[in-house]
Amino acid sequence: MKFIYALRDSVFERLGTAQDTGLDDAAEQEVKRANRTKFFDLVIPMVPFITHRNARDLMVEEMAGTGVSPELTDLAARHVADKRLIVNMRNEYDVFADRLLGRPSTVPGLDEDRLFAMILYKSVHMGDFEAIRFGTSKLDLLHTHWQDLIETCVDALTGRSQALAQQLADLDAVAARSERLGARLWHVCLAGVPRANQVQIVVRGNAYDFEGVKTPAFWRSVIKGQQTVEFRNSRYSFSHAMKFEELQLVLGEGLDAERWTRQDRAQLMRKQAAIPAKLMFLRHHSWQEIYARPEFTAEIDPEHGPESFRGLTDRLLGSDLARDLVAGGFVNDYFALYISMYYGRHLRRDALNFIVHALDQGEPSLLYPLDDEDVEAILRDKGEGVLRDRRIYNVAVMDHLLQIDDERTDVHILQVATWGAPERRFAARYLASGNSPVAFVAALAPYCTVIFPYLLGESIEVKDGLRVRLVDAALGHLGANQEYEWDEVVVDFMLAHYDRFDTLTDAATLAEATARAMDFIASMKVELPDLVGLNLAARQAAADEGTYQVNARNLQFLADRDSIALDVLFAADTRIYDTVVERLDDYLDVVHGAHPSQHTVDGADRLAPVLSRLHSNPDSLDSMLDLDRVVHLAAPEARVPTITDAPAVAWPVLVSECRTDPSAANLIAYLDQPRILDENVGRLLKDVESFVPGVPVDPSDRRRLAVSVINASEHLPSPTQRTHLAVSLDLEDYLDVAELEPQVGLLAGLLIEADIIEDEAATFIGPFLDDWSAREHAITKSAAFSTFLDPQVLPAKHLAPFFTSTRIDPALKTAVLERLGEFLPVDARDAANAAGRHALARRVELGFEHLQALHAGAADTAIMVELISRGASLSDDELRGSLRPMGTPYASIADPGTSRPLLPHDEAHRTIAARLQAAGVVSKVVEEKGGLRLSLFRSVQHR
Repeated sequence: MKFIYALRDSVFERLGTAQDTGLDDAAEQEVKRANRTKFFDLVIPMVPFITHRNARDLMVEEMAGTGVSPELTDLAARHVADKRLIVNMRNEYDVFADRLLGRPSTVPGLDEDRLFAMILYKSVHMGDFEAIRFGTSKLDLLHTHWQDLIETCVDALTGRSQALAQQLADLDAVAARSERLGARLWHVCLAGVPRANQVQIVVRGNAYDFEGVKTPAFWRSVIKGQQTVEFRNSRYSFSHAMKFEELQLVLGEGLDAERWTRQDRAQLMRKQAAIPAKLMFLRHHSWQEIYARPEFTAEIDPEHGPESFRGLTDRLLGSDLARDLVAGGFVNDYFALYISMYYGRHLRRDALNFIVHALDQGEPSLLYPLDDEDVEAILRDKGEGVLRDRRIYNVAVMDHLLQIDDERTDVHILQVATWGAPERRFAARYLASGNSPVAFVAALAPYCTVIFPYLLGESIEVKDGLRVRLVDAALGHLGANQEYEWDEVVVDFMLAHYDRFDTLTDAATLAEATARAMDFIASMKVELPDLVGLNLAARQAAADEGTYQVNARNLQFLADRDSIALDVLFAADTRIYDTVVERLDDYLDVVHGAHPSQHTVDGADRLAPVLSRLHSNPDSLDSMLDLDRVVHLAAPEARVPTITDAPAVAWPVLVSECRTDPSAANLIAYLDQPRILDENVGRLLKDVESFVPGVPVDPSDRRRLAVSVINASEHLPSPTQRTHLAVSLDLEDYLDVAELEPQVGLLAGLLIEADIIEDEAATFIGPFLDDWSAREHAITKSAAFSTFLDPQVLPAKHLAPFFTSTRIDPALKTAVLERLGEFLPVDARDAANAAGRHALARRVELGFEHLQALHAGAADTAIMVELISRGASLSDDELRGSLRPMGTPYASIADPGTSRPLLPHDEAHRTIAARLQAAGVVSKVVEEKGGLRLSLFRSVQHR
């Protein structure tokens, strides 16, 4: 028995590959491992029947009559060089073609090439072909990654478009070049310069270091006026100036900011103009087309980094045949439809493909292109319940639903409003790629309470103009009884764009929608700067909610008045008034800024009602300062004649601002708070000489007011004014000086003269007249002072000024001299001297007892000598008695002795010497140089 085997030589090559032979040479390994001759008696080689070189001819022969294109035949022949496989592929093709081609149910787009391409794929990748039925094949994975690639690229291009638009808006050609030019300037111009780090570059007097020359400010300074640049190092006495033209040559670049701006703008606009075409391509292309566009990349798998569709194809598909089929357009994204029977009576190819790759796989295909018929077909096939499923999220589906706008639209929108991560992702995709983003937001807003932060978040990439329309759509379609979320970004956006929202400005907007929008704005505490452009409903809501800035324009517009005074606003619309009172500080700032053309109160008699209303709402007053400002900014004629008509808390400012009458009743009420006659009263009574008539005041209250006025010397410094005010009170009794504060100056005399205080001794006794100026004037005004003159009404400390005063009646002084012993205390030198001088001046001859009083008061010797010399009525003993207390030399000449004293040579001393000589005490008087020399008797000589 003989066995015949048909084997490939490579079978023997694979024997033993699991073992390590230890040999490096492949030939030696082969000899040891696969010497096939030891297995067989005879080996007969076979000449190859087919190779990749002649497979094309066989392939053409086998595929004749199928309609398969020569291009696909050539492609297949390059990869399939097996006769049996080629024959098998033709057989399978005939079977599939019989069932799938040339029938009414043929899949649209399926032709001979695409069918044969799938047969080729099946022949090479049998297991993966079978996995197509379950959506788990490599082709299905490629389809999924393709969708991810498209979405990522669309996102990137949309963001790029936004960034370019922002760059155009913020274009600064100088700033874009400043760092590069600065670094080049420093390194080129200072190359080889010692201590270059200590060099400063000076332009227009401003010095810049290395970092400074890289700033836009430096280059703007250089370019403006084409300035000379100076390189300076003061430490090494280094300095070099470079003209603008030289600087351009050194840098190798013209320094022209306007040209740079034109260039940069043109470049940015070219880049921006290229984006729409790329987006259009991404939304409408075939696998073959995107395979040829490697510039579109995305990081689908972090392990592989950014990949193009070609890169994905090369990585996922396991053969060059499969890759070439995709690259040649023979295998496309409809591959799943090309391997089974197609019952296309209800579903077209795109609809069916969407079902296969999205709905059946449980992964939405957000950008898969579908037309209206496809969408309707899918809904008929799957039922409207599919709209409650995330799998159907697709831009085209949403476009169709928004266009028809029926109950199915609400079903799908409610599903999106569940607002999980897939919903947010789909919303972002639709806003970037959908045909009706505004309608989408309008439909979503009633159910999505986070719509505003979402629309203004960084994850949404839309143009600013569209963003305004989207927020407007959300505002115009708020749900009833919904509490919408917001943040500072939302607030800032509302303030910046509210006047562009049709919901708030278009008169055609439903009033209910506008009211809800304004309620939401009010919930954010947003204060709209200008209400003039808003529609009627918005203005009414603003007035109701106070959602506007308190400024003159808004208040005038809402009240339809030129004046914004509180009394005017209250009369026009209490809602406006209430808002102003709630933000009184802001309102007062507005009035202050417009003063004096605007006032807080216009009506002359409206100040009291305004103050009363403000006081009844204490929450409106942050401090008394607000109330003061209300009064201060009122119209000049706005007054409260009777102060009790206003709340007591406002009285100080009313008095201070002189906005009430200076009547006794008002001042009594002011004092009853309790208060004193403070600086406020001082301002009110500044030029007032008498209280104006008013409400009758009780005599005791008039007396109390008079005492307060008289004692208010700090704030009413004029004693004459205080006296006149007291007189105007028509007092029934004298004031008790014990109630009055000690005075200085004229007041006491004026009060005596005006008969306000009684002219009696009690008035002059005590602290009231403790100051001499007050006592002096009181004495001059007293008609009865001489009747009660005694040491109590003229205390010793006032004797000196009493005698020296030119205002005191000399008769009163003489009366005091006559009773000098009663008034003059011991050792009161000033008073004694003043009394003595007055006696000398008035040539009053003093008796011995008066001279003794002056001695006791320590009067000066010179004064005593003069007074004694004029004492003609003094007896000899009284004369000598007056001299004895005076000390040397006067005591020595009062009695006989042996001394010879020397006295000054003047008339007074000659008179005294003569009197003593006549009295027998002095024996002889001799005039000497320097005085009078007296010789004394040893005893008194009686003559």
